[in-house]
Amino acid sequence: MPTIPPSLLKLQQQFGEAISTPLELLDEDANFRMRTEHYDLSLVKLLVPREDLGLSGMDRLATYNQQYWFRLLSTMQEEYPLLARLTGPGVFAQLVMDYLQQFPSNSASLRDLSRLLVTYMSMDSHYNRASWVQAAELEYLYIHAFDAGRLPVLDLSHLSPEQQVDQLALPIRFQPDLRLFSESWNLVELRMLARSENDPEGPILIPAHAQHHWAIYRKEHYVTAEAIGVFQYQLLDALMQGKPLEDAVNHVVEQTDDHGRAFMQERLTSWFDHWRRLGWFAQPDC
Repeated sequence: MPTIPPSLLKLQQQFGEAISTPLELLDEDANFRMRTEHYDLSLVKLLVPREDLGLSGMDRLATYNQQYWFRLLSTMQEEYPLLARLTGPGVFAQLVMDYLQQFPSNSASLRDLSRLLVTYMSMDSHYNRASWVQAAELEYLYIHAFDAGRLPVLDLSHLSPEQQVDQLALPIRFQPDLRLFSESWNLVELRMLARSENDPEGPILIPAHAQHHWAIYRKEHYVTAEAIGVFQYQLLDALMQGKPLEDAVNHVVEQTDDHGRAFMQERLTSWFDHWRRLGWFAQPDC
């Protein structure tokens, strides 16, 4: 394998640093200017002016710089439509730039851009507002669900009743895309609104306090959210931690009263039938 000359490596490094120079935001509407004073002048001199377009070497480098951030910002707006509307365009753009300066992506896929976004927001005093962090957690679940693999769906039809009982005594295997989400604000509802309006620079959305539980999963070619009750959430959470059905039910029952136990007993079979029809259960890994 031929060795890359040190001069070329240096040039690549200079170019990468130049095009990833953060934009300077001028106002809350995300108007900006290019920080051309941070470009390495030795690199600028190497860029041939495009006189036919009226572009100097500096102008060309600024164009690459702008395109770099526009692509990343547009990708993040698509992946985080709710967070963009909760923060406003200026704060969201600054958040994305600050995050990627702290945690630059080393993946060739834009899908991996936000892998550490929640971690970054949680540790930064500018962005660790509880509703914002929870919104970012929710939207990352949507990203995960869209990209997750798919396993063969659980099929008990070929098993005898005795074998079905034996099967349910084992830990239940779930589809990789399924994730549970407990919200303290009406974030799922607001995300649906943000997606329907499709305007990342629209008016800021104000979340209202609300305690809801959801199952986020992929349904054919799109990701959706299924509302679930608190007992369903607790039961699914216990099952997804690897508890067999009987142990999971007992775990939830121990935390409730007689009314709650009767409520669960009455609905348990219908819950499982509904979840099975939604395809949440996968064949055991035999």
